[in-house]
Amino acid sequence: QPNPRGLGAMLLDAAVVLVLWATALGGPPWAWPAAALLAGLVLLTHKMTTQLLWFLGLAASLVALDWRFAALLSGSALVALALSRGFYAKVALAHWDIVSFWHRNWRWLQAHQLLESPVYGRPGYETPSKMHSPGLAGAVRHVRYLAAYLPAGWALAALLLAGQLTARDGATPALVAWAALALAFALATTFVPALKCLGSGYYYLYNAAFPVALLWGLAAGGASSGWAAWSGLALGLGTSLVAVAAFYRKLGREKIGDSSLDDALAYLQARPRGVVFCLPLQLSDLVAYVTGQPVLTGGHGYGFRRFEPIFPRLLLPLPEVVRRYEVRYVLAREDYLPPSARAELPSTPALACGPYLVFQFADQEQ
Repeated sequence: QPNPRGLGAMLLDAAVVLVLWATALGGPPWAWPAAALLAGLVLLTHKMTTQLLWFLGLAASLVALDWRFAALLSGSALVALALSRGFYAKVALAHWDIVSFWHRNWRWLQAHQLLESPVYGRPGYETPSKMHSPGLAGAVRHVRYLAAYLPAGWALAALLLAGQLTARDGATPALVAWAALALAFALATTFVPALKCLGSGYYYLYNAAFPVALLWGLAAGGASSGWAAWSGLALGLGTSLVAVAAFYRKLGREKIGDSSLDDALAYLQARPRGVVFCLPLQLSDLVAYVTGQPVLTGGHGYGFRRFEPIFPRLLLPLPEVVRRYEVRYVLAREDYLPPSARAELPSTPALACGPYLVFQFADQEQ
């Protein structure tokens, strides 16, 4: 992925490899400070990778009863502070801001902003695409995501539990622990309510891919590898290819471009400058990029608490949103607006382009 997640994963993998070299393979003493340097870079790179780093370090400290793992975590924070000249303190504050926000709101991750709103919502309504849907349907959806993101990891876990992987050397137990902890963290952040604020659990499988691949290589290349190891490897590879093929097939079916939305964006681009509120909120980045207009959104850094009145559910009436945030335009998809919300917008939109409506508020002119 061309984003900090990929860079964070590479830095974390390199740091853990150095630690394994020092602890399991008799590596040199300088491997520890080198690992602390890389771990410090993780803290400055990606939030979810940082969380996994701390989980791995704390778990290793407790399981191995080795103070060096805890010292590595402390050292990484000092490295991050030194490299950033103290700016990491603000990064850590923003990290807590995000985690505490989702601790309060994880139930509405990917929820319909209006239909689950306490102002405009339908009693008992649950967004079908919501990440944490209640009941059996929600659990099945989680299992599907977990299986699809790293099928080779679960095939490996099954064979390890069955005692079918026979590759053995000095690093194998440590690699097994690394992969097992990453998989366990993915499961915990998916199913344990108190940990759901740490992000969508299946994303942590991205960080489990490297130790899983190393273990499959050791298992398949071992002199005593039998049919179970090779069958599991084939199963993991086959299901991975099926998952990739299904992803690209779905991507190919998605409609690219929308002339109605293009017309609405062109209209906003030509209008006097003013804050645009988008419904759904996911249109905000596109509107800002194409039109150059300021948009009412957030979630790109520190300040999630200030974002909470409008996301992940709308907690304010639309007239109050317009007044409080000096909104000049509302861009809405008509089918996204429940009747109670539509009734609080101007009866005649400034522009109607297919399913998209643009409303203008004259009293917000700047």
